[in-house]
Amino acid sequence: MKTDSLKIGLVLFFFAALELARWWYLEISITPISFLIFLPAVLCFIKYYLKTELNHRAWDIFLIAIIAITFIVSAVMILSMEVFGQATAKVTRGARYQEIRKKCSPYLPVGHFPISIPKNAVGTQFSYIPGFLQGGTDLRLKYSLPKAEIIQLYEKFKAQSIPNGDTTFVEFPNDYEIMVLNPMAESQKNHGKNYGIAISKSRSSIIYWAESW
Repeated sequence: MKTDSLKIGLVLFFFAALELARWWYLEISITPISFLIFLPAVLCFIKYYLKTELNHRAWDIFLIAIIAITFIVSAVMILSMEVFGQATAKVTRGARYQEIRKKCSPYLPVGHFPISIPKNAVGTQFSYIPGFLQGGTDLRLKYSLPKAEIIQLYEKFKAQSIPNGDTTFVEFPNDYEIMVLNPMAESQKNHGKNYGIAISKSRSSIIYWAESW
C-alpha cells in the first residue's frame, strides 16, 4: 500500500507539473494558488512517509478520502482556470501567431493578416487580447521588412483602403499612415469591427490590426 501511494503521488506530481507548464505556454496567469494542483500528490507522499501508531487501515481510509476530495477540487480548479485563463489571457508569443489567427478567423476579420510571419521579418511584436463578456477582442502584428517590400505592401493596401476611414478607434505613432480596410457600416459606436494596417516608410515597418467590440 505504501509503495502504491508513492507511485500514485509521483504520477499526480508529474501531471500537475505538466499542466502548470501548459498554463505557462498558454500565458495563463500563474499565482500561488495555482500550486494547489500539487496537493493530491503531496498528500500521497505524506501517506507514504508518515509513520503513526494509529490503526493503519483506518488511517489509509482517511487519507484516501482526503486525497480523493482534493483531487476532485484540483480537477475543478484546473478546468476553471483553463477556461477562464484562455478566455482572458493576453497572448504575445509570436510562435502562436498562426494558431491564434486561425482561431480568430470565424469572428474577427483577419484576411488582410499574413498567413505566417515572413522569415525575413525583424523586430516582430505580436499581441492578442481575447474578448470576454463585454470586453472587446484585439489582434495586432508588427514587424519590419526591407524597404522595397514595405513599399509594395503600402501600394497594395493603399488601393484597398477606405477613403476617410474611421481611425478614432486606433492610435499609432505620427509617422505611421493608417489605412482602414473595413466598410464604414461595420464601425458603430457601441458594437462593431475595425481593421486595417498602418505603415511607416521611414521605419520600414508595418502594423496589422483587427478589433471588435
